[in-house]
Amino acid sequence: MTLMDEIRRRIESSRGFEVVREGSEMKVRDVRGIVKTSISRTELKGVRRTRRVPLKVREIVLKVSEILVSKNIPFKVTFGPSDAIVRFDLDHYIHIYKDKVRVIGFNSLQEEPLSALVEALGGPDKIKILRPIK
Repeated sequence: MTLMDEIRRRIESSRGFEVVREGSEMKVRDVRGIVKTSISRTELKGVRRTRRVPLKVREIVLKVSEILVSKNIPFKVTFGPSDAIVRFDLDHYIHIYKDKVRVIGFNSLQEEPLSALVEALGGPDKIKILRPIK
């Protein structure tokens, strides 16, 4: 299974993933988050955990992922109930909704890797840059 096949499979099932650079190649792995407490499998039994992110959001995430992989840029994707976040580091990420895109941590659409993603995100008129308050 190729890297893009694995990414496509995870996006279709709305499962978060992380693409990391190991040496000269890119690899996909599960998202590593912060665990604040331990929960056993029996405690999770019966808890509904499936979610279906809208198709439009998943299509945008797939396009963005293809571009980032082709440019060898590591990134992390997490899915919410109806949205997705593509994160580059703690301060730089893209929040993708069905009808809008919010970019956090970038000063302009010309910054890398954002400049390569503008068209995949729906064009400059659909993107709003949220700058930190100084």
